[in-house]
Amino acid sequence: MPADTGGRGFFMSDNYIIEIRSKSTGITVEAGIVVRDGHRFRFYAATHAFDSLEGRLFKSPKAAESAAFRHMVEGQRVVVSPASISCASEH
Repeated sequence: MPADTGGRGFFMSDNYIIEIRSKSTGITVEAGIVVRDGHRFRFYAATHAFDSLEGRLFKSPKAAESAAFRHMVEGQRVVVSPASISCASEH
């Protein structure tokens, strides 16, 4: 049963910004965006550091964020944490 939203509609956005924040420096890096592609989300890299994820399909924006997080940890061996997923579309 859908949640009661008090008469307001809600939706899941089709576009999300994926950001990763370094715990050691506090700097947030934009990894890329994910765009709904059918029932999945396609990743588009914002920087060359995330090119290996370019075009990959993910089950959810959170799954894409986790992949970007793992990529950053494995690639640079720095301590990072997922920053947030921000809605990039306006509806």
